[in-house]
Amino acid sequence: MSLPQQKYSLDVRNPFTRADARAAGITVKELIGSRYQKVFFNLYVSADVVITPQIRARAALRLACAESYASHYTAAELWGLPVPHDDHTHITVPEHGERLRRQGVRSHLGQSRAQRALRTGIPLSGPEQTFIDLAAIGMNLIDLVVLGDAMLKAKLTTISTLIEAIDAWHGCGTRLALRAARLIREGVDSPMETRVRLLIVMAGLPEPTVNVIIRGEDGSWRMRFDLCYLDQRLIVEYDGRRHADSPEQWERDIFRREDLDRMDYRLLIVTSRGVYNEPHRTLERIRDALRERGVRVPSRFKNEWRRHFPTTA
Repeated sequence: MSLPQQKYSLDVRNPFTRADARAAGITVKELIGSRYQKVFFNLYVSADVVITPQIRARAALRLACAESYASHYTAAELWGLPVPHDDHTHITVPEHGERLRRQGVRSHLGQSRAQRALRTGIPLSGPEQTFIDLAAIGMNLIDLVVLGDAMLKAKLTTISTLIEAIDAWHGCGTRLALRAARLIREGVDSPMETRVRLLIVMAGLPEPTVNVIIRGEDGSWRMRFDLCYLDQRLIVEYDGRRHADSPEQWERDIFRREDLDRMDYRLLIVTSRGVYNEPHRTLERIRDALRERGVRVPSRFKNEWRRHFPTTA
């Protein structure tokens, strides 16, 4: 007489396969019903679980060969860094491994010297390796600098450490990665601040100082701004708000303007439209403001900005 097969405990909040479900006594009918949801082919979680990059990474690695790890766009998301949306979950398999083939998963063949780490229990490429890998698959220069600025803000790397890692790497994308690394700066607060700064630099205008604190005559902290030409007392500030957040905020902005006027600072506001729709007009505004402040700037902009900031002007 055969003994009944024992069921084993299954954590359905973590990705599991049909074989796992069967062993836990979950029928196929139950599995495809409303209690569970599919992450990838043959990978499921409970229906009340939010499908996050962490869940997708765990699911993809659940079926990948040993020593595989999350990488590229997925690794950047797991580090909490800003990258453009990508429909795939990216993993890297070892040199001797076999690439995982699943809809929604993109697997890459790695190198033994690739830098790896562990975050929330998930093996993934280290910050510098993630930066290099994204350059290797063609992430554009602007997005790479945005990524690098965010890495510095999160204290995941330093400029010198990143450049050393790129110099030591032998593979695709190193030239692009090195160019981007030399453009990243300490103290940047947002991706849009990075974009405004790069628009200015790529047009051949003088580079403003990042994250400037304006102090009063007594040396006390008064205000902090994204970008500033200190000698010229010219501030370039990105403002993503469509309107004042509240009457109180609107009033604070008025008082701030009055304080800047008293200190002979010129404040130039740039909006998202000025970056994405009218970059040429934004450059003209900054160039004219610099001229008004006594800076000699070329009458024509360098052309590099046009490759990265399309415009109809």
